[in-house]
Amino acid sequence: MRAGLNRTLSAVSGLGLRTQLLLFALACLLPAAVLIGIGAYESARNLRDAAQMQTRVVADQVDQTLADKIVELERLLAQLSQRPPLRRLNPAECADAYRDLTLSFPSVTQLTLSNAAGQPVCRHAQNLAMHAPPPNHGWFSRALDAPGLMLSEPLQEPATRRWIIMPSYPVRDEQGRRVGLLTLQLDLLALQSHVLPATLDRRLIIAVLSSQAAFLLRYPDPSLWHGKTSVNVVRTISRIHSNASGFELGVGRDGVSRLYSYRKFSQADWLIIAALPEQDVFAPYYNRLRWGAANGIATLLLCGLLAQSFSRALTRPARQLAETAQAVASGASQARAQELGPRELRAVSRQFNHMLDQLQAHEAAIRLSEMQRAGIIDTAMDAIVTIDADLNIILFNPAAERAFGYRAEQVLGQRVDMLVPESFRSHHARLIRDFGRNGPVSRSLAPAGGVRGLRADGSEFYAEASVSQLEVGGQKYYTAIMRDITERLKTEQELKRHSRQLESLRDMGLTLLSAASPKQTAQEALRMLAQLVPFWGASATVFDWRHEEIIFLALECDAKDEIPIDSRFPFSSFGLSDLEQLKRGQPSFMHDITTQAQPSALVKWLRSHGVRAYLRLPLMAEGQLLGSLNLAFQTIARHDFEHLEVSRAFAQQLAITLQHSLLRLRIERLNRVYAILSGINMLIVRCHDRQELFQETCRIATHSGAFKMVWISTMDQSDGQHRLAALQGQAEPSPNPEALLQLSAVAINSGDNLVCNQLGAQLPYTAREQLLAQGIRSLACLPLPLPGQRAASLTLCSNEANVFDHEEMQLLSELAGDIAFALDHIEKEERLHFLSYYDELTGLANRSLFHERLAQQISANHNEQRRLAVVFLDIEHFKSINDVYGRWAGDQVLRLLAARLESFTEEARLLACVKIDRFALMIPEVKSEEDIARQVMQLQERCVAQPIAILDKQLRVSAKFGIATFPEDGDNAESLLENAEAALKLAQNTNERYLFYRQEMSERAAVTLELENRLRLALEHQEFVLHYQPKVDAVSRQIIGVEALLRWQSPERGLVSPAQFIPLLEETGLILEVGAWALRQAARDHLRWQQAGYPAPRIAVNVSPLQLRQADFAEQLQKALSEGAAVPGIDIEITETVVLDNLDTCGETLRRIRDMQVGISIDDFGTGYSSLSYLAKLPTQELKIDQSFVRAMLEDPDAMTLTGAIIALAHSLQLKVVAEGVETDEQATALTYMFCDTLQGYLFCRPLPAAELERRFWLDRPDPRAPLLNIVQEPAATPATG
Repeated sequence: MRAGLNRTLSAVSGLGLRTQLLLFALACLLPAAVLIGIGAYESARNLRDAAQMQTRVVADQVDQTLADKIVELERLLAQLSQRPPLRRLNPAECADAYRDLTLSFPSVTQLTLSNAAGQPVCRHAQNLAMHAPPPNHGWFSRALDAPGLMLSEPLQEPATRRWIIMPSYPVRDEQGRRVGLLTLQLDLLALQSHVLPATLDRRLIIAVLSSQAAFLLRYPDPSLWHGKTSVNVVRTISRIHSNASGFELGVGRDGVSRLYSYRKFSQADWLIIAALPEQDVFAPYYNRLRWGAANGIATLLLCGLLAQSFSRALTRPARQLAETAQAVASGASQARAQELGPRELRAVSRQFNHMLDQLQAHEAAIRLSEMQRAGIIDTAMDAIVTIDADLNIILFNPAAERAFGYRAEQVLGQRVDMLVPESFRSHHARLIRDFGRNGPVSRSLAPAGGVRGLRADGSEFYAEASVSQLEVGGQKYYTAIMRDITERLKTEQELKRHSRQLESLRDMGLTLLSAASPKQTAQEALRMLAQLVPFWGASATVFDWRHEEIIFLALECDAKDEIPIDSRFPFSSFGLSDLEQLKRGQPSFMHDITTQAQPSALVKWLRSHGVRAYLRLPLMAEGQLLGSLNLAFQTIARHDFEHLEVSRAFAQQLAITLQHSLLRLRIERLNRVYAILSGINMLIVRCHDRQELFQETCRIATHSGAFKMVWISTMDQSDGQHRLAALQGQAEPSPNPEALLQLSAVAINSGDNLVCNQLGAQLPYTAREQLLAQGIRSLACLPLPLPGQRAASLTLCSNEANVFDHEEMQLLSELAGDIAFALDHIEKEERLHFLSYYDELTGLANRSLFHERLAQQISANHNEQRRLAVVFLDIEHFKSINDVYGRWAGDQVLRLLAARLESFTEEARLLACVKIDRFALMIPEVKSEEDIARQVMQLQERCVAQPIAILDKQLRVSAKFGIATFPEDGDNAESLLENAEAALKLAQNTNERYLFYRQEMSERAAVTLELENRLRLALEHQEFVLHYQPKVDAVSRQIIGVEALLRWQSPERGLVSPAQFIPLLEETGLILEVGAWALRQAARDHLRWQQAGYPAPRIAVNVSPLQLRQADFAEQLQKALSEGAAVPGIDIEITETVVLDNLDTCGETLRRIRDMQVGISIDDFGTGYSSLSYLAKLPTQELKIDQSFVRAMLEDPDAMTLTGAIIALAHSLQLKVVAEGVETDEQATALTYMFCDTLQGYLFCRPLPAAELERRFWLDRPDPRAPLLNIVQEPAATPATG
């Protein structure tokens, strides 16, 4: 520390007196300045802490308010998602849900309910013009899988252009399965008005950023900021993910510097920011700082004035001494100083004058000695420099003046450091001092390269030096004799550089010859050239003369990522104005590219990276210009560019190597195409299937041709649809076929080859992205002309760019022609095959093919013991149609009729055209002759009886049918066809529409069809009635319900038994209409009983399996109930077999029915494949034991055990039990003791019409609610309950 203080005092003492006095005043003022600075710092820190506290409190308040809103929104959405109608995705619920939601959240502008597949079920919006932004399937999947509320990024609503966010909440059914998604549109402006206070400091900035750093809320001016991102997106996202909070100074998007408090939002991955402008926060601090600066300046000026007055009295004598010394130094040796000032200064003046007298005497003696030495030193050829012990120059001969460029008077008395480069000065002084310690010796300084000297113009040179030491009067002097060796060193370095370049060229030739591809060759060459030439960037390009484009093979620079390898540029954008010069083998050198008036796109790009000079060297091989070697430099190049020769030699070597590499690559590609041609020509010889040809072509192209991916697509010109026929070489994930077909469609529609040697913007965006993901860099799509109504294309893809040149495309076009020829041959073969087995007019199988198919079906039916039928159909008077309307009209009738038959059978293999106006139909599975006859009549009504529009006329045709069945009418195809044709001929000779081969079958089918027609008339004439059979409580024997049983009151046959017509109703489907009528009638009867004041019991109606399987059965039931009482009094009975067939669908239907307050009973329990699991899953209330168990239980112990087990099982499942078919008191007593709930049977009453039921149980009884004990009737001979 003491040494440092001494150095400081020494430095200060060397200053002027005025300066010292001023420094003293400043030293006195320094403590006050420090105290003022500390006070200002404390003030700034306090202001910063206050701003931090204020913004942090605001951020916490915004977090609390917004969190309350989000939590409340999630609670409301959770409640809405649990509503049963929403769980069932009821479209009518959206409006109610939206209304309930907007009561608490007015900022919600739209509510959408979607199913699990992402399809909207319903949508309700504040503004009908509003609609949801385009769906994002990735976001929808994440929202559907989310455990609760999920918030989207800000989006712009397309109709109103207002910014929104889309909260979503998954909807789950009762089992917790995700069935849909509730999605809202939350207007950000409205949300901000509810979250932020109405009055805020306008200086304050409040913002809420999303997880992707987009503005959700922003005060003030929210509409200008919604949807925009923050300045630093990455830092914002990082803070959200790290749950960070803090306080910092930053600059916003508007360029204003602010103090920011930030924290992560507690309910989502959002960031809350509160900020104050830095200028406003530190305004008091800046005012105090300006006041302190003004006081300091005033004080400093005052001290300066005081120092000036004190120094003036002291500096006048000292200045007079200095002027005298200056005059002596200028040659006025007689000048002397006056004695002025205080006593001490006058004594100094006297001693100074005495010293001048002595110096004048010594000067005369020295001048004589110097005259003697000057003759030797001034004529020396080498530079001679002498310095003293303080390293000051005292001798500088003329040779030194020429070597260093200084005149002697400029350097004498100066330090020798001025002749030494700055980087060597400290080391040079140390060497001289070390040399001085060795005594009076001489040394020759000639290290490798010599010593370094510095000329007056700043340039450096090398020299050999000999140094000697001389001591005179105790003072040491050093003399250096130097010789400039700069030119000699340059010559030696040039020789070494040329030797090194030759070695590098030799090494480059060996390295490039081993490179595999032109790109590798060029890239390796640029790396080696970088060791010889100090360029900023270098590139190797080849010229595509056919397309006048430049292809980049390699690039070596810091910005090489901006120009991908294999990029193509037109000659014009590359600035090839010197192309003719390059063709002559001459380089093109732009020494300063900034001087160009109209620069090309390349020059503009080079300028943007600081490039000043540009050298383009031709790559010539055998007199042909292959391309160019391009070098860029960041300094302006001289006209005598030193690296030009080595660059030209390098370019020549590279051109020869590139020519060999390009030739080798061309041969490899052509061999690859020839291999494909050979393989596909061999394939054409042996292949007779179109799809096999497509698949094998793609396989050969990928394996033999080494193409990355190959596909073939076809287009059916009849419907314009493009289809992917074959695809090989795709990587996972597989590309989207629609994207690939976009490319194929371009080639097929244009009929020209589509070649893209570098995937670019000319391709459809989706296709380009898909291909890039597969590693594809170039492709060629070749149309394949096909005969008829189809076209196709072959697409070859490579993972290298610039693959498809002119010669290769000629071979590939030949390949496309060969494939098209093969396809034409296959098409003709298929045509011949078609004509052999199909009818040309209708496209249906002919008799030969139908015979084969029938034989196959007979074999299958024989093994499975199933019946089948063959139906022959002959169009009556078809010849008249041809005679009247012409052959074309007849053909059109046959085509339309064949199309109708195909639509009727839904399977073309079951049809055939066996003669010009005759068709054959195979029914592969039949149950009865009635079933066959019914299907034939349906065919007649749907296909034949319908009018046919021909030439603006409506033609009606008729047909006769002949039917033969297997195995009754024949056990082989030939006999069945003959017998069906025989039945047809017999029908043609009679008035019958159809005939079976056997007469009794025709008669039986006629009877069944007659009964079916009568049932249809019965439904129209309201001949069906309901009879009711009471159900009584097992203990009290009171009527607690009735079962509605269907009856047919025929005018001709009387009351028909249900067993005779209900199976036919089921078989024909009429049960749907009759069953709907029964439900409506039962509801009307129940309502009439109530209005009459009777104790109307609940009515149980049997529901057919066909009814229950209808998708709208619940709606039909609701419609029927609407005709009855306000509180439904209808229950339904179903069989267990129909439930087991489709438990999920039936279960959902039954739950909807149960919600209508309709009871559900399982009828005939125990007769089918009873399952305990479905009983627990279905919303049933009652179980009916089949009457077969009731009849047998008193004689068969096993039946008694089963009956008791069924009752116990039902009670354990909280189900009531009804026993039907109760005919004796013993049965009723036994069932009562087994705790059966309800009894039904002839013991109490047979089924009665509604009027009879009213009279017997309500009108004629004193107490209608009394037990049924005295009206027990004798059982009928054949009791039945249904």
